[in-house]
Amino acid sequence: MVSSVGYISGQELKEIIKGPGKPGTDYLVVDVRDEDHAGGNITNSAHWPSEEFEEGVHKLIAESKHLPKIIFHCALSQQRGPFAARHYARIREHEARKSPNDFANQEVLILRSGFTGWQQLYKDDAELVVNWDPERWG
Repeated sequence: MVSSVGYISGQELKEIIKGPGKPGTDYLVVDVRDEDHAGGNITNSAHWPSEEFEEGVHKLIAESKHLPKIIFHCALSQQRGPFAARHYARIREHEARKSPNDFANQEVLILRSGFTGWQQLYKDDAELVVNWDPERWG
């Protein structure tokens, strides 16, 4: 079901988003930033604040268990994003053991450099970033 948690570069995620796959069907980007979520986000990402993540992880698993790829990030993907990805993978693996036929194989990934790195590269591309506020990042 889930072998391990890996990393994905901004370039690789860009190719996924701009590719033929559909968010919510072929992949999901999960943003676990809290109050720092304001100022921009990855297009079609789902906001699951880290402050509420542990209590909401079962709901996220239920909603995403069919997806082949799920990508987590926070501001820098150094603490909240990796914690959420590993916690999600651990709980998902446990739930999948109970009913393996209900779960598709899934790749769990962490976006390298988080949203900070992402917005530096792609803030001007409306296909990749929405709600970008230059005052927050200036």
